[in-house]
Amino acid sequence: MKQLLIPVLVLAALAVVPSTREFAIQSASDAYHDYTEYSSKKEVHLKGLKLTTESEVQALLPQNESVWWWQRNRSEIRQRLASHKYISDVKINSCERFAILDPRCFVLSIVETKPQFITTYEDQNWLVGSQGDFIMPVSDTDLENDALVNKFGRLRLIKGLSRLKNSSDLISMRLAYAKRVMDSVEQYTSYMIQYAELKENGEIAIKFSDWDFTVVFSFSEEDQGRLKSESLRLKTLLNDMPDKEDIETIDLAFRKMAVVRKKDDSTQNDSKL
Repeated sequence: MKQLLIPVLVLAALAVVPSTREFAIQSASDAYHDYTEYSSKKEVHLKGLKLTTESEVQALLPQNESVWWWQRNRSEIRQRLASHKYISDVKINSCERFAILDPRCFVLSIVETKPQFITTYEDQNWLVGSQGDFIMPVSDTDLENDALVNKFGRLRLIKGLSRLKNSSDLISMRLAYAKRVMDSVEQYTSYMIQYAELKENGEIAIKFSDWDFTVVFSFSEEDQGRLKSESLRLKTLLNDMPDKEDIETIDLAFRKMAVVRKKDDSTQNDSKL
């Protein structure tokens, strides 16, 4: 009887092993599936979007990559987003929940490049950023309506770049020069500028929003105080001049006087200030 019982017990034990092994494999498969689902699910929050749309940002994000890939390759994510014409920088941080960082949740704080100027180069109108970077082309129709102003705010115009052929460094320098002059003149005079035109001789002609005439300045990098002096002379001159609508040009490119040319004739008045 004992001899018969032993083989039966062995067979019973062997019958149990396959089901145990299958359960273990199934459990491992479930765990792997849960791990994959955990590592692939991400929560992304976008901050700072004004000009860029959410769909444009999503199209640049590596959404199929895992959470761990995102954690290890934040610099690559920043580079992808910085390729957008409106995005200059991106900061990526993990979400904080109850003082604990959630590795699956990301906050993307986007710094946009806001256009500040419009210029024309090689018969094409361009929106230009604060650093002199060409952001995007715009049509003549866009310039004629208020769509650009409504979207970006006040945009000052810079003229005179078309003659600078095939010299990106020189163009950037001249744009930076025009920006410094316009910012300084607006600061010293409190007059809003409509456009600035770069002259071949290094001078710059400025058209203010409130008047039809242009004013010529002779800004020099070596003489920073000269622009302030010329701006204050202009303010004094305009305060003392009642018939501003008759003025065609004012030339301040002199040390102690301004040359005022009237519209009605070719005569000019020299005002010492």
